[in-house]
Order: sequence, then C-alpha cells, then structure tokens
Amino acid sequence: MPGPTPPSRAFVLGLADADGHVEAGALFELGAAVGLSTTSVRLAVRRLVDSGLATSDGRGREAVISLTPAGLAQRAPDLGWTALSYRLDHNAVPWDRQWYLVSFSVPESARTGRDALRDYLTELVGAPLAGGLYVSHYDWRPWVHAAATRHAVASHVTTASTGSLDVGGERDPRAIAARLWPLAELGDGFDAFVGRWGPILDDPPTDLGGAARVVFAMSHDFEELVRRDPVLPAELAPPAWRGAEFRAVYRRVLATLSANHPTVARANVFSAYLASIAAAETMDDATFERWFWHETNPAVSTPG
Repeated sequence: MPGPTPPSRAFVLGLADADGHVEAGALFELGAAVGLSTTSVRLAVRRLVDSGLATSDGRGREAVISLTPAGLAQRAPDLGWTALSYRLDHNAVPWDRQWYLVSFSVPESARTGRDALRDYLTELVGAPLAGGLYVSHYDWRPWVHAAATRHAVASHVTTASTGSLDVGGERDPRAIAARLWPLAELGDGFDAFVGRWGPILDDPPTDLGGAARVVFAMSHDFEELVRRDPVLPAELAPPAWRGAEFRAVYRRVLATLSANHPTVARANVFSAYLASIAAAETMDDATFERWFWHETNPAVSTPG
C-alpha cells in the first residue's frame, strides 16, 4: 500500500543523516520516486537555508545540504518522550499514584512568556483543570520549571503534587484520566493506525519509492497520535488500550523497511526513532534518566 507524497520540507529534514547532512543528488532521486519534483525539493532546500535551518555547499546535484543546530532541533522533536512511552510499555515506569499540578498567574506585561508556557504545558499533554491550572500524572516539575525560567515567568508559577484528586466529584484515578484526556478518540486513532499499517508487515514494498512513501506517511500518522497521547501507565489506561500495540506496529514496520532499504535506514528521522526505542529498553534507570533529560530539557531545545 503506497503512502501519499510527503511534504517537501519534512522530506528534506527527514532524509538528512545522523549528522544532519544529505547530498542533493540523493534528495532529487528519491524525491522523484515518491512524487516530489526537482523544483519542489529545490524550493524546500532554499526555504530551509533562508530560514537558517540549513546550509548548502556546492551547486546542483553535487551540493551537500547540512542542517544547522536549529534545523537539527526541528527533527523528531519528541524522541525522548517517545522513548519513555516504549519504556512504559515494558512496565519500567510504574505510576507513583501522584497527580502533579501547575498553576500560573502571569501579568499581561509578560504575555509572551505566559503564552509560551501554556503552549508548552499542552505539548507535554498537560490537562487543563481551570484557567491557569494544569495537571499531569507524570512528575513534570523539572520541565515546567526549566520552561518557566527560560521564558522569564518562573516567579509566577506554582507547582504541587497530591495523591488525592477530585475532578467534578470523581476521585477514581482511571475515571479521572478518562475525563482529563480524549481517550476514546485517541483509542480510535490507535485502532486505525494498527489497521492501516499493520498489514505492511505481511507485504512490505520492495521498491525504494514505495518504502519511502510508507515510512513518511506512517511516521506522520505516528507523530500526530504521539503528540496527543498522555502516555498512560497501566493503572490509568482504559481496558483494551492499544497504545503498546500501536507503538509496536510502528517500530516493526520501520525496522522492516530500514532492513530492506539502506536509504531508509540512513535517514535520521527514522534511524533516530529506532535508536531511541532501543535506548529505552536497554539502559538502566539512572542512565536512561540522564539521557532522557538531555533529550527533553526545554532549557536546551523546545519540544515540537
């Protein structure tokens, strides 16, 4: 089953190798295989260069495109959190039965910082309880404090934790999770993902163009769901929750197509996912925590 033509910008960012380099000739060749014209690829490269996300050394097909630090930060921005979700699938991160609250009352004079913090809490899949009050089942306080400091609003932020949360009269943790996050909608998304991409394992595309279309389209679907997934521990997930199956299908299809096609294997946006998943499963707790913080620290880079 071929995927749709990938967006040209995502195509260029995704095919750069682990160091952020990609040859223009390779971009044009694979671009043609997935339905992107030379003009659209060239325009995408020019826009990345103009926006400071990449540099170009050389001319035409001999040019080498190199992502800048800003460009590197644009790729697979949720690798750390994705790795955590795979680790959770192995019950390596049990819920501590605490709810973590963040409250902020930021004056209008610091509106930019306030809006940035609010957006960040949403990216961390924090659930709003009231105006300026958010909750998570994960101890997100280091990330919140780092983000608040970065945006110069730390003095207006309060954090707390509690083992007893009452939301509209509901105190059961699993029922609270169902009220805080759109789990039914997300569950439907997991079902659709497994149904669409799972069959690829039985009949993977043999041509590079078909494989590239699949991995780009599948990764787009994956990231759309990951960004809305609260990464629930077993204690909070609904019955028959398919989060682990959804992630397993993505990993298996990506690994299969990477094994069959070296160009896919070299593309950082795909190889980095496989590496981060392996890291989640093989590191000891202390090593993983250090790696995880480095990957997700908002004082270093802003999650996507």
